[in-house]
Amino acid sequence: MFLRAVVLDGVDFHLPGASMRRLLSRLPVVLSLAMLGAIAGHLVANASMGEDEKTGLFSVFDGALGGGEYEFSDLKLLERTRYFVEDKYVEPARLEPEEMLKGALSFVEREIPEVLFQREDSSRLLHISAGAKTTTLELDEMDSLDAVGDALRRVAFFLDQHLDESVPRPEVEYAFINGMLSSLDPHTVLLPPEISKEMEVENQGAFGGLGITITIDKGDGWLTVEYPLQDTPAYRVGLKARDKILRIEDESTLNMDLQEAVSKLRGPVGDPVTITVDRESFDEPREFTIVRDKIRINPVSGELLEGGVGYIRIKGFHATTARDLETQLSSFKRANNGSIRGLVLDLRANPGGYLHQAIEVSDRFLNDGVIVVTVEEGRREEKRARSGNTEADYPIVVLINANSASASEIVAGALKNNQRAVIVGDRSFGKGSVQNLYPNGDDSRLKLTVAKYLTPGDRSIQSMGITPDIRLVPSIVDDGRYRKKVDEVEPLPAVSMYWTDRLSREEDLDEALQGLERQIDQASYEVRYLRVLDDPDKPRSDSLDLDNDWEVQFSRDLILSVPASRRAEMLRTAAEVTTRHNLLEEKRLVRAFGGVGLDWTDGEQPGVVNLQVEMELGTDGVLKAAEAKDETLKVSATNLGDAPVYRVLAVTKSDQTWLDGQEYFFGKIEPGETRSWTQKVRRVDGYTDAVASVEFELRDAQGRAMGSFDKFVRLVGQEFPKFSFSFEVLDGGVDGTSGDGDGIPEDGEEVLLRTRVRNVGAGESEEGFAKLKNRSGRRIDLKVGTVDLGDIPVAGETEFDFQFTLVPGSIEPTVDFSIGENTRYDYTAVVRGGFYSFATQSVSLELGGDSLLDGRVHAPPTLEISRRPELVVSNPRAVISGLVRDDSAVRDVLVFQGEEKVFYQGGGDGVGSVPFSVEAELVEGENTFVVLARDDEGLTDIHSINVLFDPTGERLARLNSNAGEDGPGAVQEDSSRKTLPGRLFQEDSSEAE
Repeated sequence: MFLRAVVLDGVDFHLPGASMRRLLSRLPVVLSLAMLGAIAGHLVANASMGEDEKTGLFSVFDGALGGGEYEFSDLKLLERTRYFVEDKYVEPARLEPEEMLKGALSFVEREIPEVLFQREDSSRLLHISAGAKTTTLELDEMDSLDAVGDALRRVAFFLDQHLDESVPRPEVEYAFINGMLSSLDPHTVLLPPEISKEMEVENQGAFGGLGITITIDKGDGWLTVEYPLQDTPAYRVGLKARDKILRIEDESTLNMDLQEAVSKLRGPVGDPVTITVDRESFDEPREFTIVRDKIRINPVSGELLEGGVGYIRIKGFHATTARDLETQLSSFKRANNGSIRGLVLDLRANPGGYLHQAIEVSDRFLNDGVIVVTVEEGRREEKRARSGNTEADYPIVVLINANSASASEIVAGALKNNQRAVIVGDRSFGKGSVQNLYPNGDDSRLKLTVAKYLTPGDRSIQSMGITPDIRLVPSIVDDGRYRKKVDEVEPLPAVSMYWTDRLSREEDLDEALQGLERQIDQASYEVRYLRVLDDPDKPRSDSLDLDNDWEVQFSRDLILSVPASRRAEMLRTAAEVTTRHNLLEEKRLVRAFGGVGLDWTDGEQPGVVNLQVEMELGTDGVLKAAEAKDETLKVSATNLGDAPVYRVLAVTKSDQTWLDGQEYFFGKIEPGETRSWTQKVRRVDGYTDAVASVEFELRDAQGRAMGSFDKFVRLVGQEFPKFSFSFEVLDGGVDGTSGDGDGIPEDGEEVLLRTRVRNVGAGESEEGFAKLKNRSGRRIDLKVGTVDLGDIPVAGETEFDFQFTLVPGSIEPTVDFSIGENTRYDYTAVVRGGFYSFATQSVSLELGGDSLLDGRVHAPPTLEISRRPELVVSNPRAVISGLVRDDSAVRDVLVFQGEEKVFYQGGGDGVGSVPFSVEAELVEGENTFVVLARDDEGLTDIHSINVLFDPTGERLARLNSNAGEDGPGAVQEDSSRKTLPGRLFQEDSSEAE
């Protein structure tokens, strides 16, 4: 059985190293383990077991490894981590004690709301607050990692004395460690036990299970089959894509975590498991008893293409990859009279894996030469090809893309630089480092960067990647046929020619190791082709669909067209193939652009191009987050020259994700003609007030620059909904219930949990949801656990029912209730700020008693901001003040400026209001503040504040000039900010006092 990480609300969780470490350290409170496992698995590459696992080194750190009672203040796991870092880390110069201490303190104070550290720029004095307790420590000079360890043990001792017992101490130590590692590189990280175990399964390449990929249906919360793998137990009993798994061994799967479902479906080979499945064609759900078998993870798959060309896909380098490759090659030869014409080796989206497997795969195709050079602590070790068991000398094409990393780059580099294969696709990820895995006794693992590798010729790919010999550039020109209407509005065309340029690579990650100072190689050829989008409603499958894979078919054509097998000779004869495909794809692109109303014919560009460009933001001159579904940005280009210009487009650059990387197409523009293109603005619902700079770079289809212009865009943020809620138990025959009617769930009763929800926020709810999650296994048979709330206006109410049966048992029946909005939440604070747990409101409910009968209304705290800086200011000092209120008790209020916690104030029993005030120094450009509040139930409120510090006043002037000084969207100096939310003005002298 396979996992699939379900992405929350379209958020991309391929994170920079420090961000991933922060997410890992918050495992219990952030996201499902399945998602985190996918993140860690993607980053794990070249993992080879360190020698120290075999030397008995564990005995030095027994207390940290599960061998005795855990003592947080000893920080033995941190001490073990420090030992390996000092002894094995690839670049000792990066071990900066001061930065490592800062990282450790920052991670802990971010993950534990009650903790605040204050220290002036490497001062010896560290002020610590843990709830209501404070102290000051005088630190030694941070001149070694010993000093860091000593300081953190003193901090841990204080925290252990004064933190609430509900704060798990091991998780605090994980945060210390991952914070300490955050200044090193993005691949050095401590993996918590759950992720470590899942990663080990991935690397071994097999487990006992059913052979299905599963996900959680966002609409109804049921565990859903994405597709069964061929020739597995699930496939053989007839499971199909989109089947709903309602029960596993009589336990409801409604809103079950993916990892929990995985643990129940996996098991020893030969053991049966019974699941209850519903399908659209079934009259009623059916039971399937399936005997678990050995399931291969990311097996090496292949197919013999027309013309006797073999195709092999390697998704990852696990423990048996080289052996599986040999098996696949042998099957091709048996099917093709003992030989093959050539081979397409597909390493696209292969994130890496075991280093020794990459070496063995490379060796299969080489009889001599260097495969890889590992450089570690000044030592250099070459791995060379062996002459035995080498494949025949046929043409090879290696397919790569921007997500081909690490071990896959070793293979591509070895075959390219030994002149054994032509590399086709896109520049690879650029990870040129090696990690060892050091397991701990608590089942966590330290993944530590211990070496760098070089491809043959001592060529580093670190932060540069492998450049293809033939670059394939996919273009999307889609008329929207597969996309749904929104409020009866036809979707705009989806057109992009440069989307692959914006894919993240190693050099984009925080603290990435530096590569050699050299230019990235250029491809010998380039082919731009039309990529056809799949129907999103088409069921997924693990079967290969190579007939519709343009890149595979191009590679096959290349192999059949070349008379030789050596790379240089293949490239000399590749011109004819690339020219032919470019001509064919040119015609397809012109036809596709015609289908969206654009003339994309080519012609000779004039020597001088004179284009006038205008940007339109509707009649009001601003973007409004509250109208996100309808917000578009229209750009028009007028040809002021005396000759036509051809294939004109504009690409945007902006620090704001909702404006960055958009493409506007104008095509051929005759003299005096104006052409326009309208683009849907990318996801601005959920944003608060902001000002963004956007540059429009004009170019033609060959990438030649045709000028640029820049604008400032004002986003008017929206108000967000908040929900209060109360519960009533129905168990006396009403609406299909059964029981004694006393309003207390009891064994054997069919119960409705009637829930009343009120929108107490300042904004409307459009996609609200509520869920119940079972925490008591078979004790609760949950039947209705996910509800779509529909539209709820401000002060509006709705009522709905959850349904369950209480099954006799000894476990206390408990559920978690959660409620939230899919789109209308503070995106800047929750996603960009990383405060994921603040996206929903959650409470735990014990169903076995009478606590639900009190009729209590659960309401989140109210966060009132009475003073805040304006959107654009020229004074570097900013003040944020306000008040948090709650109908019961305020637990605390926190303020973050970027990554740094700058304020904490606790409340307590009976404290119904807590004031706060922060004065902060701004950095030039964008500044983001996040204010968070919690009450005694753990319910929350959150708000982000964006400030653009413009010391010269030029940006404000340009913003006004964009709209016209008195036109729509114009901004005047004004002191009425508090009564006109979202109004922008220059901060006056009184505000700066």
